[in-house]
Amino acid sequence: MSDSSPTVGDTLALDQLKVGDLLGKWTVLKVYHFGLTHGMYQVKHAEGHTRALAVFPVLASSDPHFSWCLEQLVASLKLCKHPALHKPLELFKEQGREGIVFEDLPGDSLGVQMQQIHENSGGLEAPDLNPPLGALLNPPQAEVFLANLANLLAKIHELSILHLDLSPYNLYRKPDGSPLLTAVGFFEAIDPARLRQIVSAYTLPLQNSASPKVYDTLDMRSPEWRSGAPMTYSSDIYQFGLLAVNLLTGCKLRDTSFPFNMRSTLGKGWTIFAKKCLSTEPQIQYLNMTLLEGDLRSIDRISGVRQHHGSSFSLSKIKKTLSRNRKVALISASALIGLIGLKVLSDSFASSDSPDNQVVAQANWAGMDITALPGSIVEAVAGNGSVVWVGTVGEDGTLKLEDRFIPGEITLRLTHPACAAQQESFRLRSSKLTEWVPVQQPLECTLSVSGPDEGVRVYVNDNYVGTTPLDAPVVPSKEATVSLRKDGFRSIEKKFDLASGTEVSWAFPALEPCVGKLRLQVSFGENNQFHSDLNAVRILLKDQTYSLYSLPTEFPAETVELLVSHPDYEEAKIKVAVQDREELNQEVVLKPKPAHLDVAVQTGVNYELTVNGYRYDPHRMIFEAGKDYDLRVEAHDYYNMYRQWTPQPNEQLAWNVSLKQLPPPTFGENWEVPYIGVSMLWLNPGTYNMGSPLEEAGRRPQEGPVTEITLTKGFWMGQFEVRLQEFLMLMPKHKNSFEKANLPVESVSWKEAVYFCQLLTEQERSAGRLPEGYEYRLPTQAEWEYACRAGTQSPFHFGDTANITQGRFSGHYPRYERYEGEDENTALYGPVEVGSYAPNAWGFFDMHGNVAEYCLDPFNSQYPGEKQVDWQGSVNGRLAPIRGGSWMSHVELCRSAFRDRMGRTTRNDHVGFRMVLAPENHIKYDYGL
Repeated sequence: MSDSSPTVGDTLALDQLKVGDLLGKWTVLKVYHFGLTHGMYQVKHAEGHTRALAVFPVLASSDPHFSWCLEQLVASLKLCKHPALHKPLELFKEQGREGIVFEDLPGDSLGVQMQQIHENSGGLEAPDLNPPLGALLNPPQAEVFLANLANLLAKIHELSILHLDLSPYNLYRKPDGSPLLTAVGFFEAIDPARLRQIVSAYTLPLQNSASPKVYDTLDMRSPEWRSGAPMTYSSDIYQFGLLAVNLLTGCKLRDTSFPFNMRSTLGKGWTIFAKKCLSTEPQIQYLNMTLLEGDLRSIDRISGVRQHHGSSFSLSKIKKTLSRNRKVALISASALIGLIGLKVLSDSFASSDSPDNQVVAQANWAGMDITALPGSIVEAVAGNGSVVWVGTVGEDGTLKLEDRFIPGEITLRLTHPACAAQQESFRLRSSKLTEWVPVQQPLECTLSVSGPDEGVRVYVNDNYVGTTPLDAPVVPSKEATVSLRKDGFRSIEKKFDLASGTEVSWAFPALEPCVGKLRLQVSFGENNQFHSDLNAVRILLKDQTYSLYSLPTEFPAETVELLVSHPDYEEAKIKVAVQDREELNQEVVLKPKPAHLDVAVQTGVNYELTVNGYRYDPHRMIFEAGKDYDLRVEAHDYYNMYRQWTPQPNEQLAWNVSLKQLPPPTFGENWEVPYIGVSMLWLNPGTYNMGSPLEEAGRRPQEGPVTEITLTKGFWMGQFEVRLQEFLMLMPKHKNSFEKANLPVESVSWKEAVYFCQLLTEQERSAGRLPEGYEYRLPTQAEWEYACRAGTQSPFHFGDTANITQGRFSGHYPRYERYEGEDENTALYGPVEVGSYAPNAWGFFDMHGNVAEYCLDPFNSQYPGEKQVDWQGSVNGRLAPIRGGSWMSHVELCRSAFRDRMGRTTRNDHVGFRMVLAPENHIKYDYGL
């Protein structure tokens, strides 16, 4: 038979992979599940990542159309974006095996979990436990879990894909509790004729390994499958019902009444749901998965189904037939394991009648023990003359066939290259072991093979005849090729004329061992990014340690395992398949060990360490070698310390940090308040005229008389009005009317503004950053107007006229004059971000408009006149002065000299403040907060 049509017997060796098997660049780490259509494995790529790999049977992949079917299936599944679908990544084809690479699976399948529960219970039967023994889902969980699964099946049905294998072994539970379904579409991808061969070859091994409490593929067969009819969406619905019963009860379907009389812990809705899934009547069974999902999401309100006499699974007609002829046995086509055309006797099955008229048939298997020449081939001969391969006698001269045959009559044929074929018939009985020791008559030609090596396998025309020293009959052949083969050695062959009645001898020379050359090339890090000493590399080979330069170059032609190490790099384990007479250059990339950092800061300082902007635990830390790091040590009231570091593999860095305290402000220089971020400009002592002359348009009585003010001490004043984000750092409960961080703070009372300055004074004084005799406070009226005018005497620091392009206010100035191109828009609402308009000559922003600003000294009705030194208003006033006007003011009320008043506890959305760092004001006020 050609390679494209393997015999059923070929498949009996099973396709299952083992842990440690290599498939190209993939290594098997774990066997998730092995079933009819595929084996599911956890595999690791040579590059280090793990995936799930579904490998199909050789019988399936030998179909020339199978690769195309897999391509179409993967393309269709990629169209489905459902979270419960096991996502395919790519096709797999290696060493004659085909499959699909998937994302890795989240642990064991539900089938394995249920199987483990029953195995750990020691055979305990406890149907009334709550939850039932082996059940993985309680009813509330099942509603959500199964509904999500039904939603996925509805989606794949829309893609014209059936599942047909809804066994718990193909179902997983993700960490969040939601389902993950695999093996979607596998059944349909395999040619039906190949699938029948696979079922025939694999049924017995799978039955022997299945759990008595967990559904496997054979248990899940729908009525269409069992009858040989085409499978449809109803097949998935039927299997869904079996799956739900299994997950909720922890048991298989024992008889037809069981799903309709489920555990006492389950509600009535679940019984009705099971009936709808498992019915074979179209008017009862769910029409599609969408309707099924809808009932799951309202299981307590599920509508009933019409009851029938007996069950839709009843085999009453078959029972009537059995009552007439008890020698008729009901069997599944898949129970004929490896046999074609053999007669089935009445004792092949043990049958019993179940309470609901169902006939249960179970096979009683028979076996054989054959003793013959090694290499003899055993075949079964059917009544129609067809031949089925059964097995090959091993090198020990025996072939054991346990639980292989259905009891009855069987004819076996034995062939061997050196003997005449023999054929004999047997009557096999159940649970009996039949022995066959045929007498094999050698042919006339004798072949003698000897040499210095014993145990060498001898083949004549590729047919095994024995091991050396050999003296055995062989099949005569005019020009025969005699081959000598031994694992680990190079084969040799020679041609002989093996005529009948002759004796041929061959004294062969010593076999040469199979060796190849292996050269290691070690690099450090990706793209050889590190330059380390190759002399420090050590290689462990079969408990012997070598340097890179002392490692042998010749190795036996086998899989060689090496452990490569270096003091500064992680060990690398590699497996290399050395081929005979070939030279292989194997590159080994060593991954660097991480570097370590120790940070030491002077005693008593609490600090934080940030690495690339992220906060780290400031004790011993691990860093990736070769990566760039920006290190920063931060401590309150100290300068931050910075360092850049690109660690080498396994580097140990000790960073001793000596922090320096932040200094106080320097007289004559600008200053930024640490942590709060308020920008303060220095103002030298000076003299100016406070108030407005009588002729100034819009002048108010409280703006005069003009008074010459001398400020004897320099001070700092806020370049901007205090921002909301700055105010919240000390008074986090405050609520602005306009909430945006860079807007000025407003809706704040005079007392709250004074209290903010007091808190800041206390903070900075405790840190040692206040000049002697200075404090943070509100400016006096004299200080405010001094900073506002910036050396000018005009109504505004920018001149004698004003319009809305010069500040956040409305109208134009003078009020009754109109200028060409001037905008009179008065629909402005709310403040703008500080610094939105040009500053005055000394650098202060928003002195006219935006928000009005509190001053410290109480409001008085007029100025004292003449010359005053460090003047401030009345001590006993109850109202607080506000200066500069606001966004809701006409520009006339935003002049440098204009002033207004407000209660000390009043809040308005157009009033804020700016602060000064100035000589202490010895007049103490009751803040009343």
